[in-house]
Amino acid sequence: GRYDPFTSYFTMKATRLATKMAVIGHLAAISDGLRQIAEAYLEVDAVNKLAAYQDELIALANHQSAFVNNRVQTGSASPIEARISKQHIELATLEREALDIHMEGALDKLKALLGLKSEDELTLDLHSVREQVLEGFEHTDTSFQATVANSLELQIAQLKQELQEYNIYLAYAKFVPTFSLRVGTPDALTDSDGGFNVSLHATTPVWDWGERFRNVTRQRLVQNKYGAEADLVRIDLERNWNELVSAIKTAKAELDLAIAEGELRELERRQAEIQYHSGSVAFPGYLNSIKAYFEAQKTVINKELAYDRSL
Repeated sequence: GRYDPFTSYFTMKATRLATKMAVIGHLAAISDGLRQIAEAYLEVDAVNKLAAYQDELIALANHQSAFVNNRVQTGSASPIEARISKQHIELATLEREALDIHMEGALDKLKALLGLKSEDELTLDLHSVREQVLEGFEHTDTSFQATVANSLELQIAQLKQELQEYNIYLAYAKFVPTFSLRVGTPDALTDSDGGFNVSLHATTPVWDWGERFRNVTRQRLVQNKYGAEADLVRIDLERNWNELVSAIKTAKAELDLAIAEGELRELERRQAEIQYHSGSVAFPGYLNSIKAYFEAQKTVINKELAYDRSL
């Protein structure tokens, strides 16, 4: 039978590379899926925390409304003030309902990513979600060099180049003779010694109108194309890295600002509580300080989610 050792060798190498490319492609898809699941999990946790603070705001609005109603009955407040306080309750309740809708959508998204149906039960551990997902990771824990080294997209681009190298070798292999080995038995009428006849032949086309040369040129052009694509991937990686670092720093600064404001509102709430008990601040002022504290904490949660997503 015919045997082409060069073509067989490079074909085997190319097949292994193609398999490796397929594996990396699957890893890229899995990595993207895990990222989406992590983001959805963080979103569910954030909405759950926001809902808890919104419940506190609804209770606060009810306290405010009860206080105003008592003042209306004693003639120290007008009916319009009672209507305003009631409107605050309705607004707080509507915002809570909006959070319920948001939570339902976030859970459906998470279920879809996990391969579940929307009607399926999903029990989540919402204790220390950020620690579960991020494990203390910060943007300063990595670098552009590490991003390049771990980029699956760049690995695929480089494997394409390597695979194309073998295609070039295969194109050159067309110039190498193919070998054929023939084994036969002699004619019994003319050869009385018995045994086998073994012959080895080498065959190569003498002229094919330059097709083999043109094929080598085509394969080299394809290699140049893959090289340019790999360069573009590196350029995109660097641009995306710079944009990502800028976005992360912005999100971190906004989070730090929100935390600082939350701490300030907490101090003001404590001060208002002391002043209320001492009689220097009226009850509405005390309630307003509590409301400002809860609103500040909601801002922290939203900014925290934005920062975590940027990572």
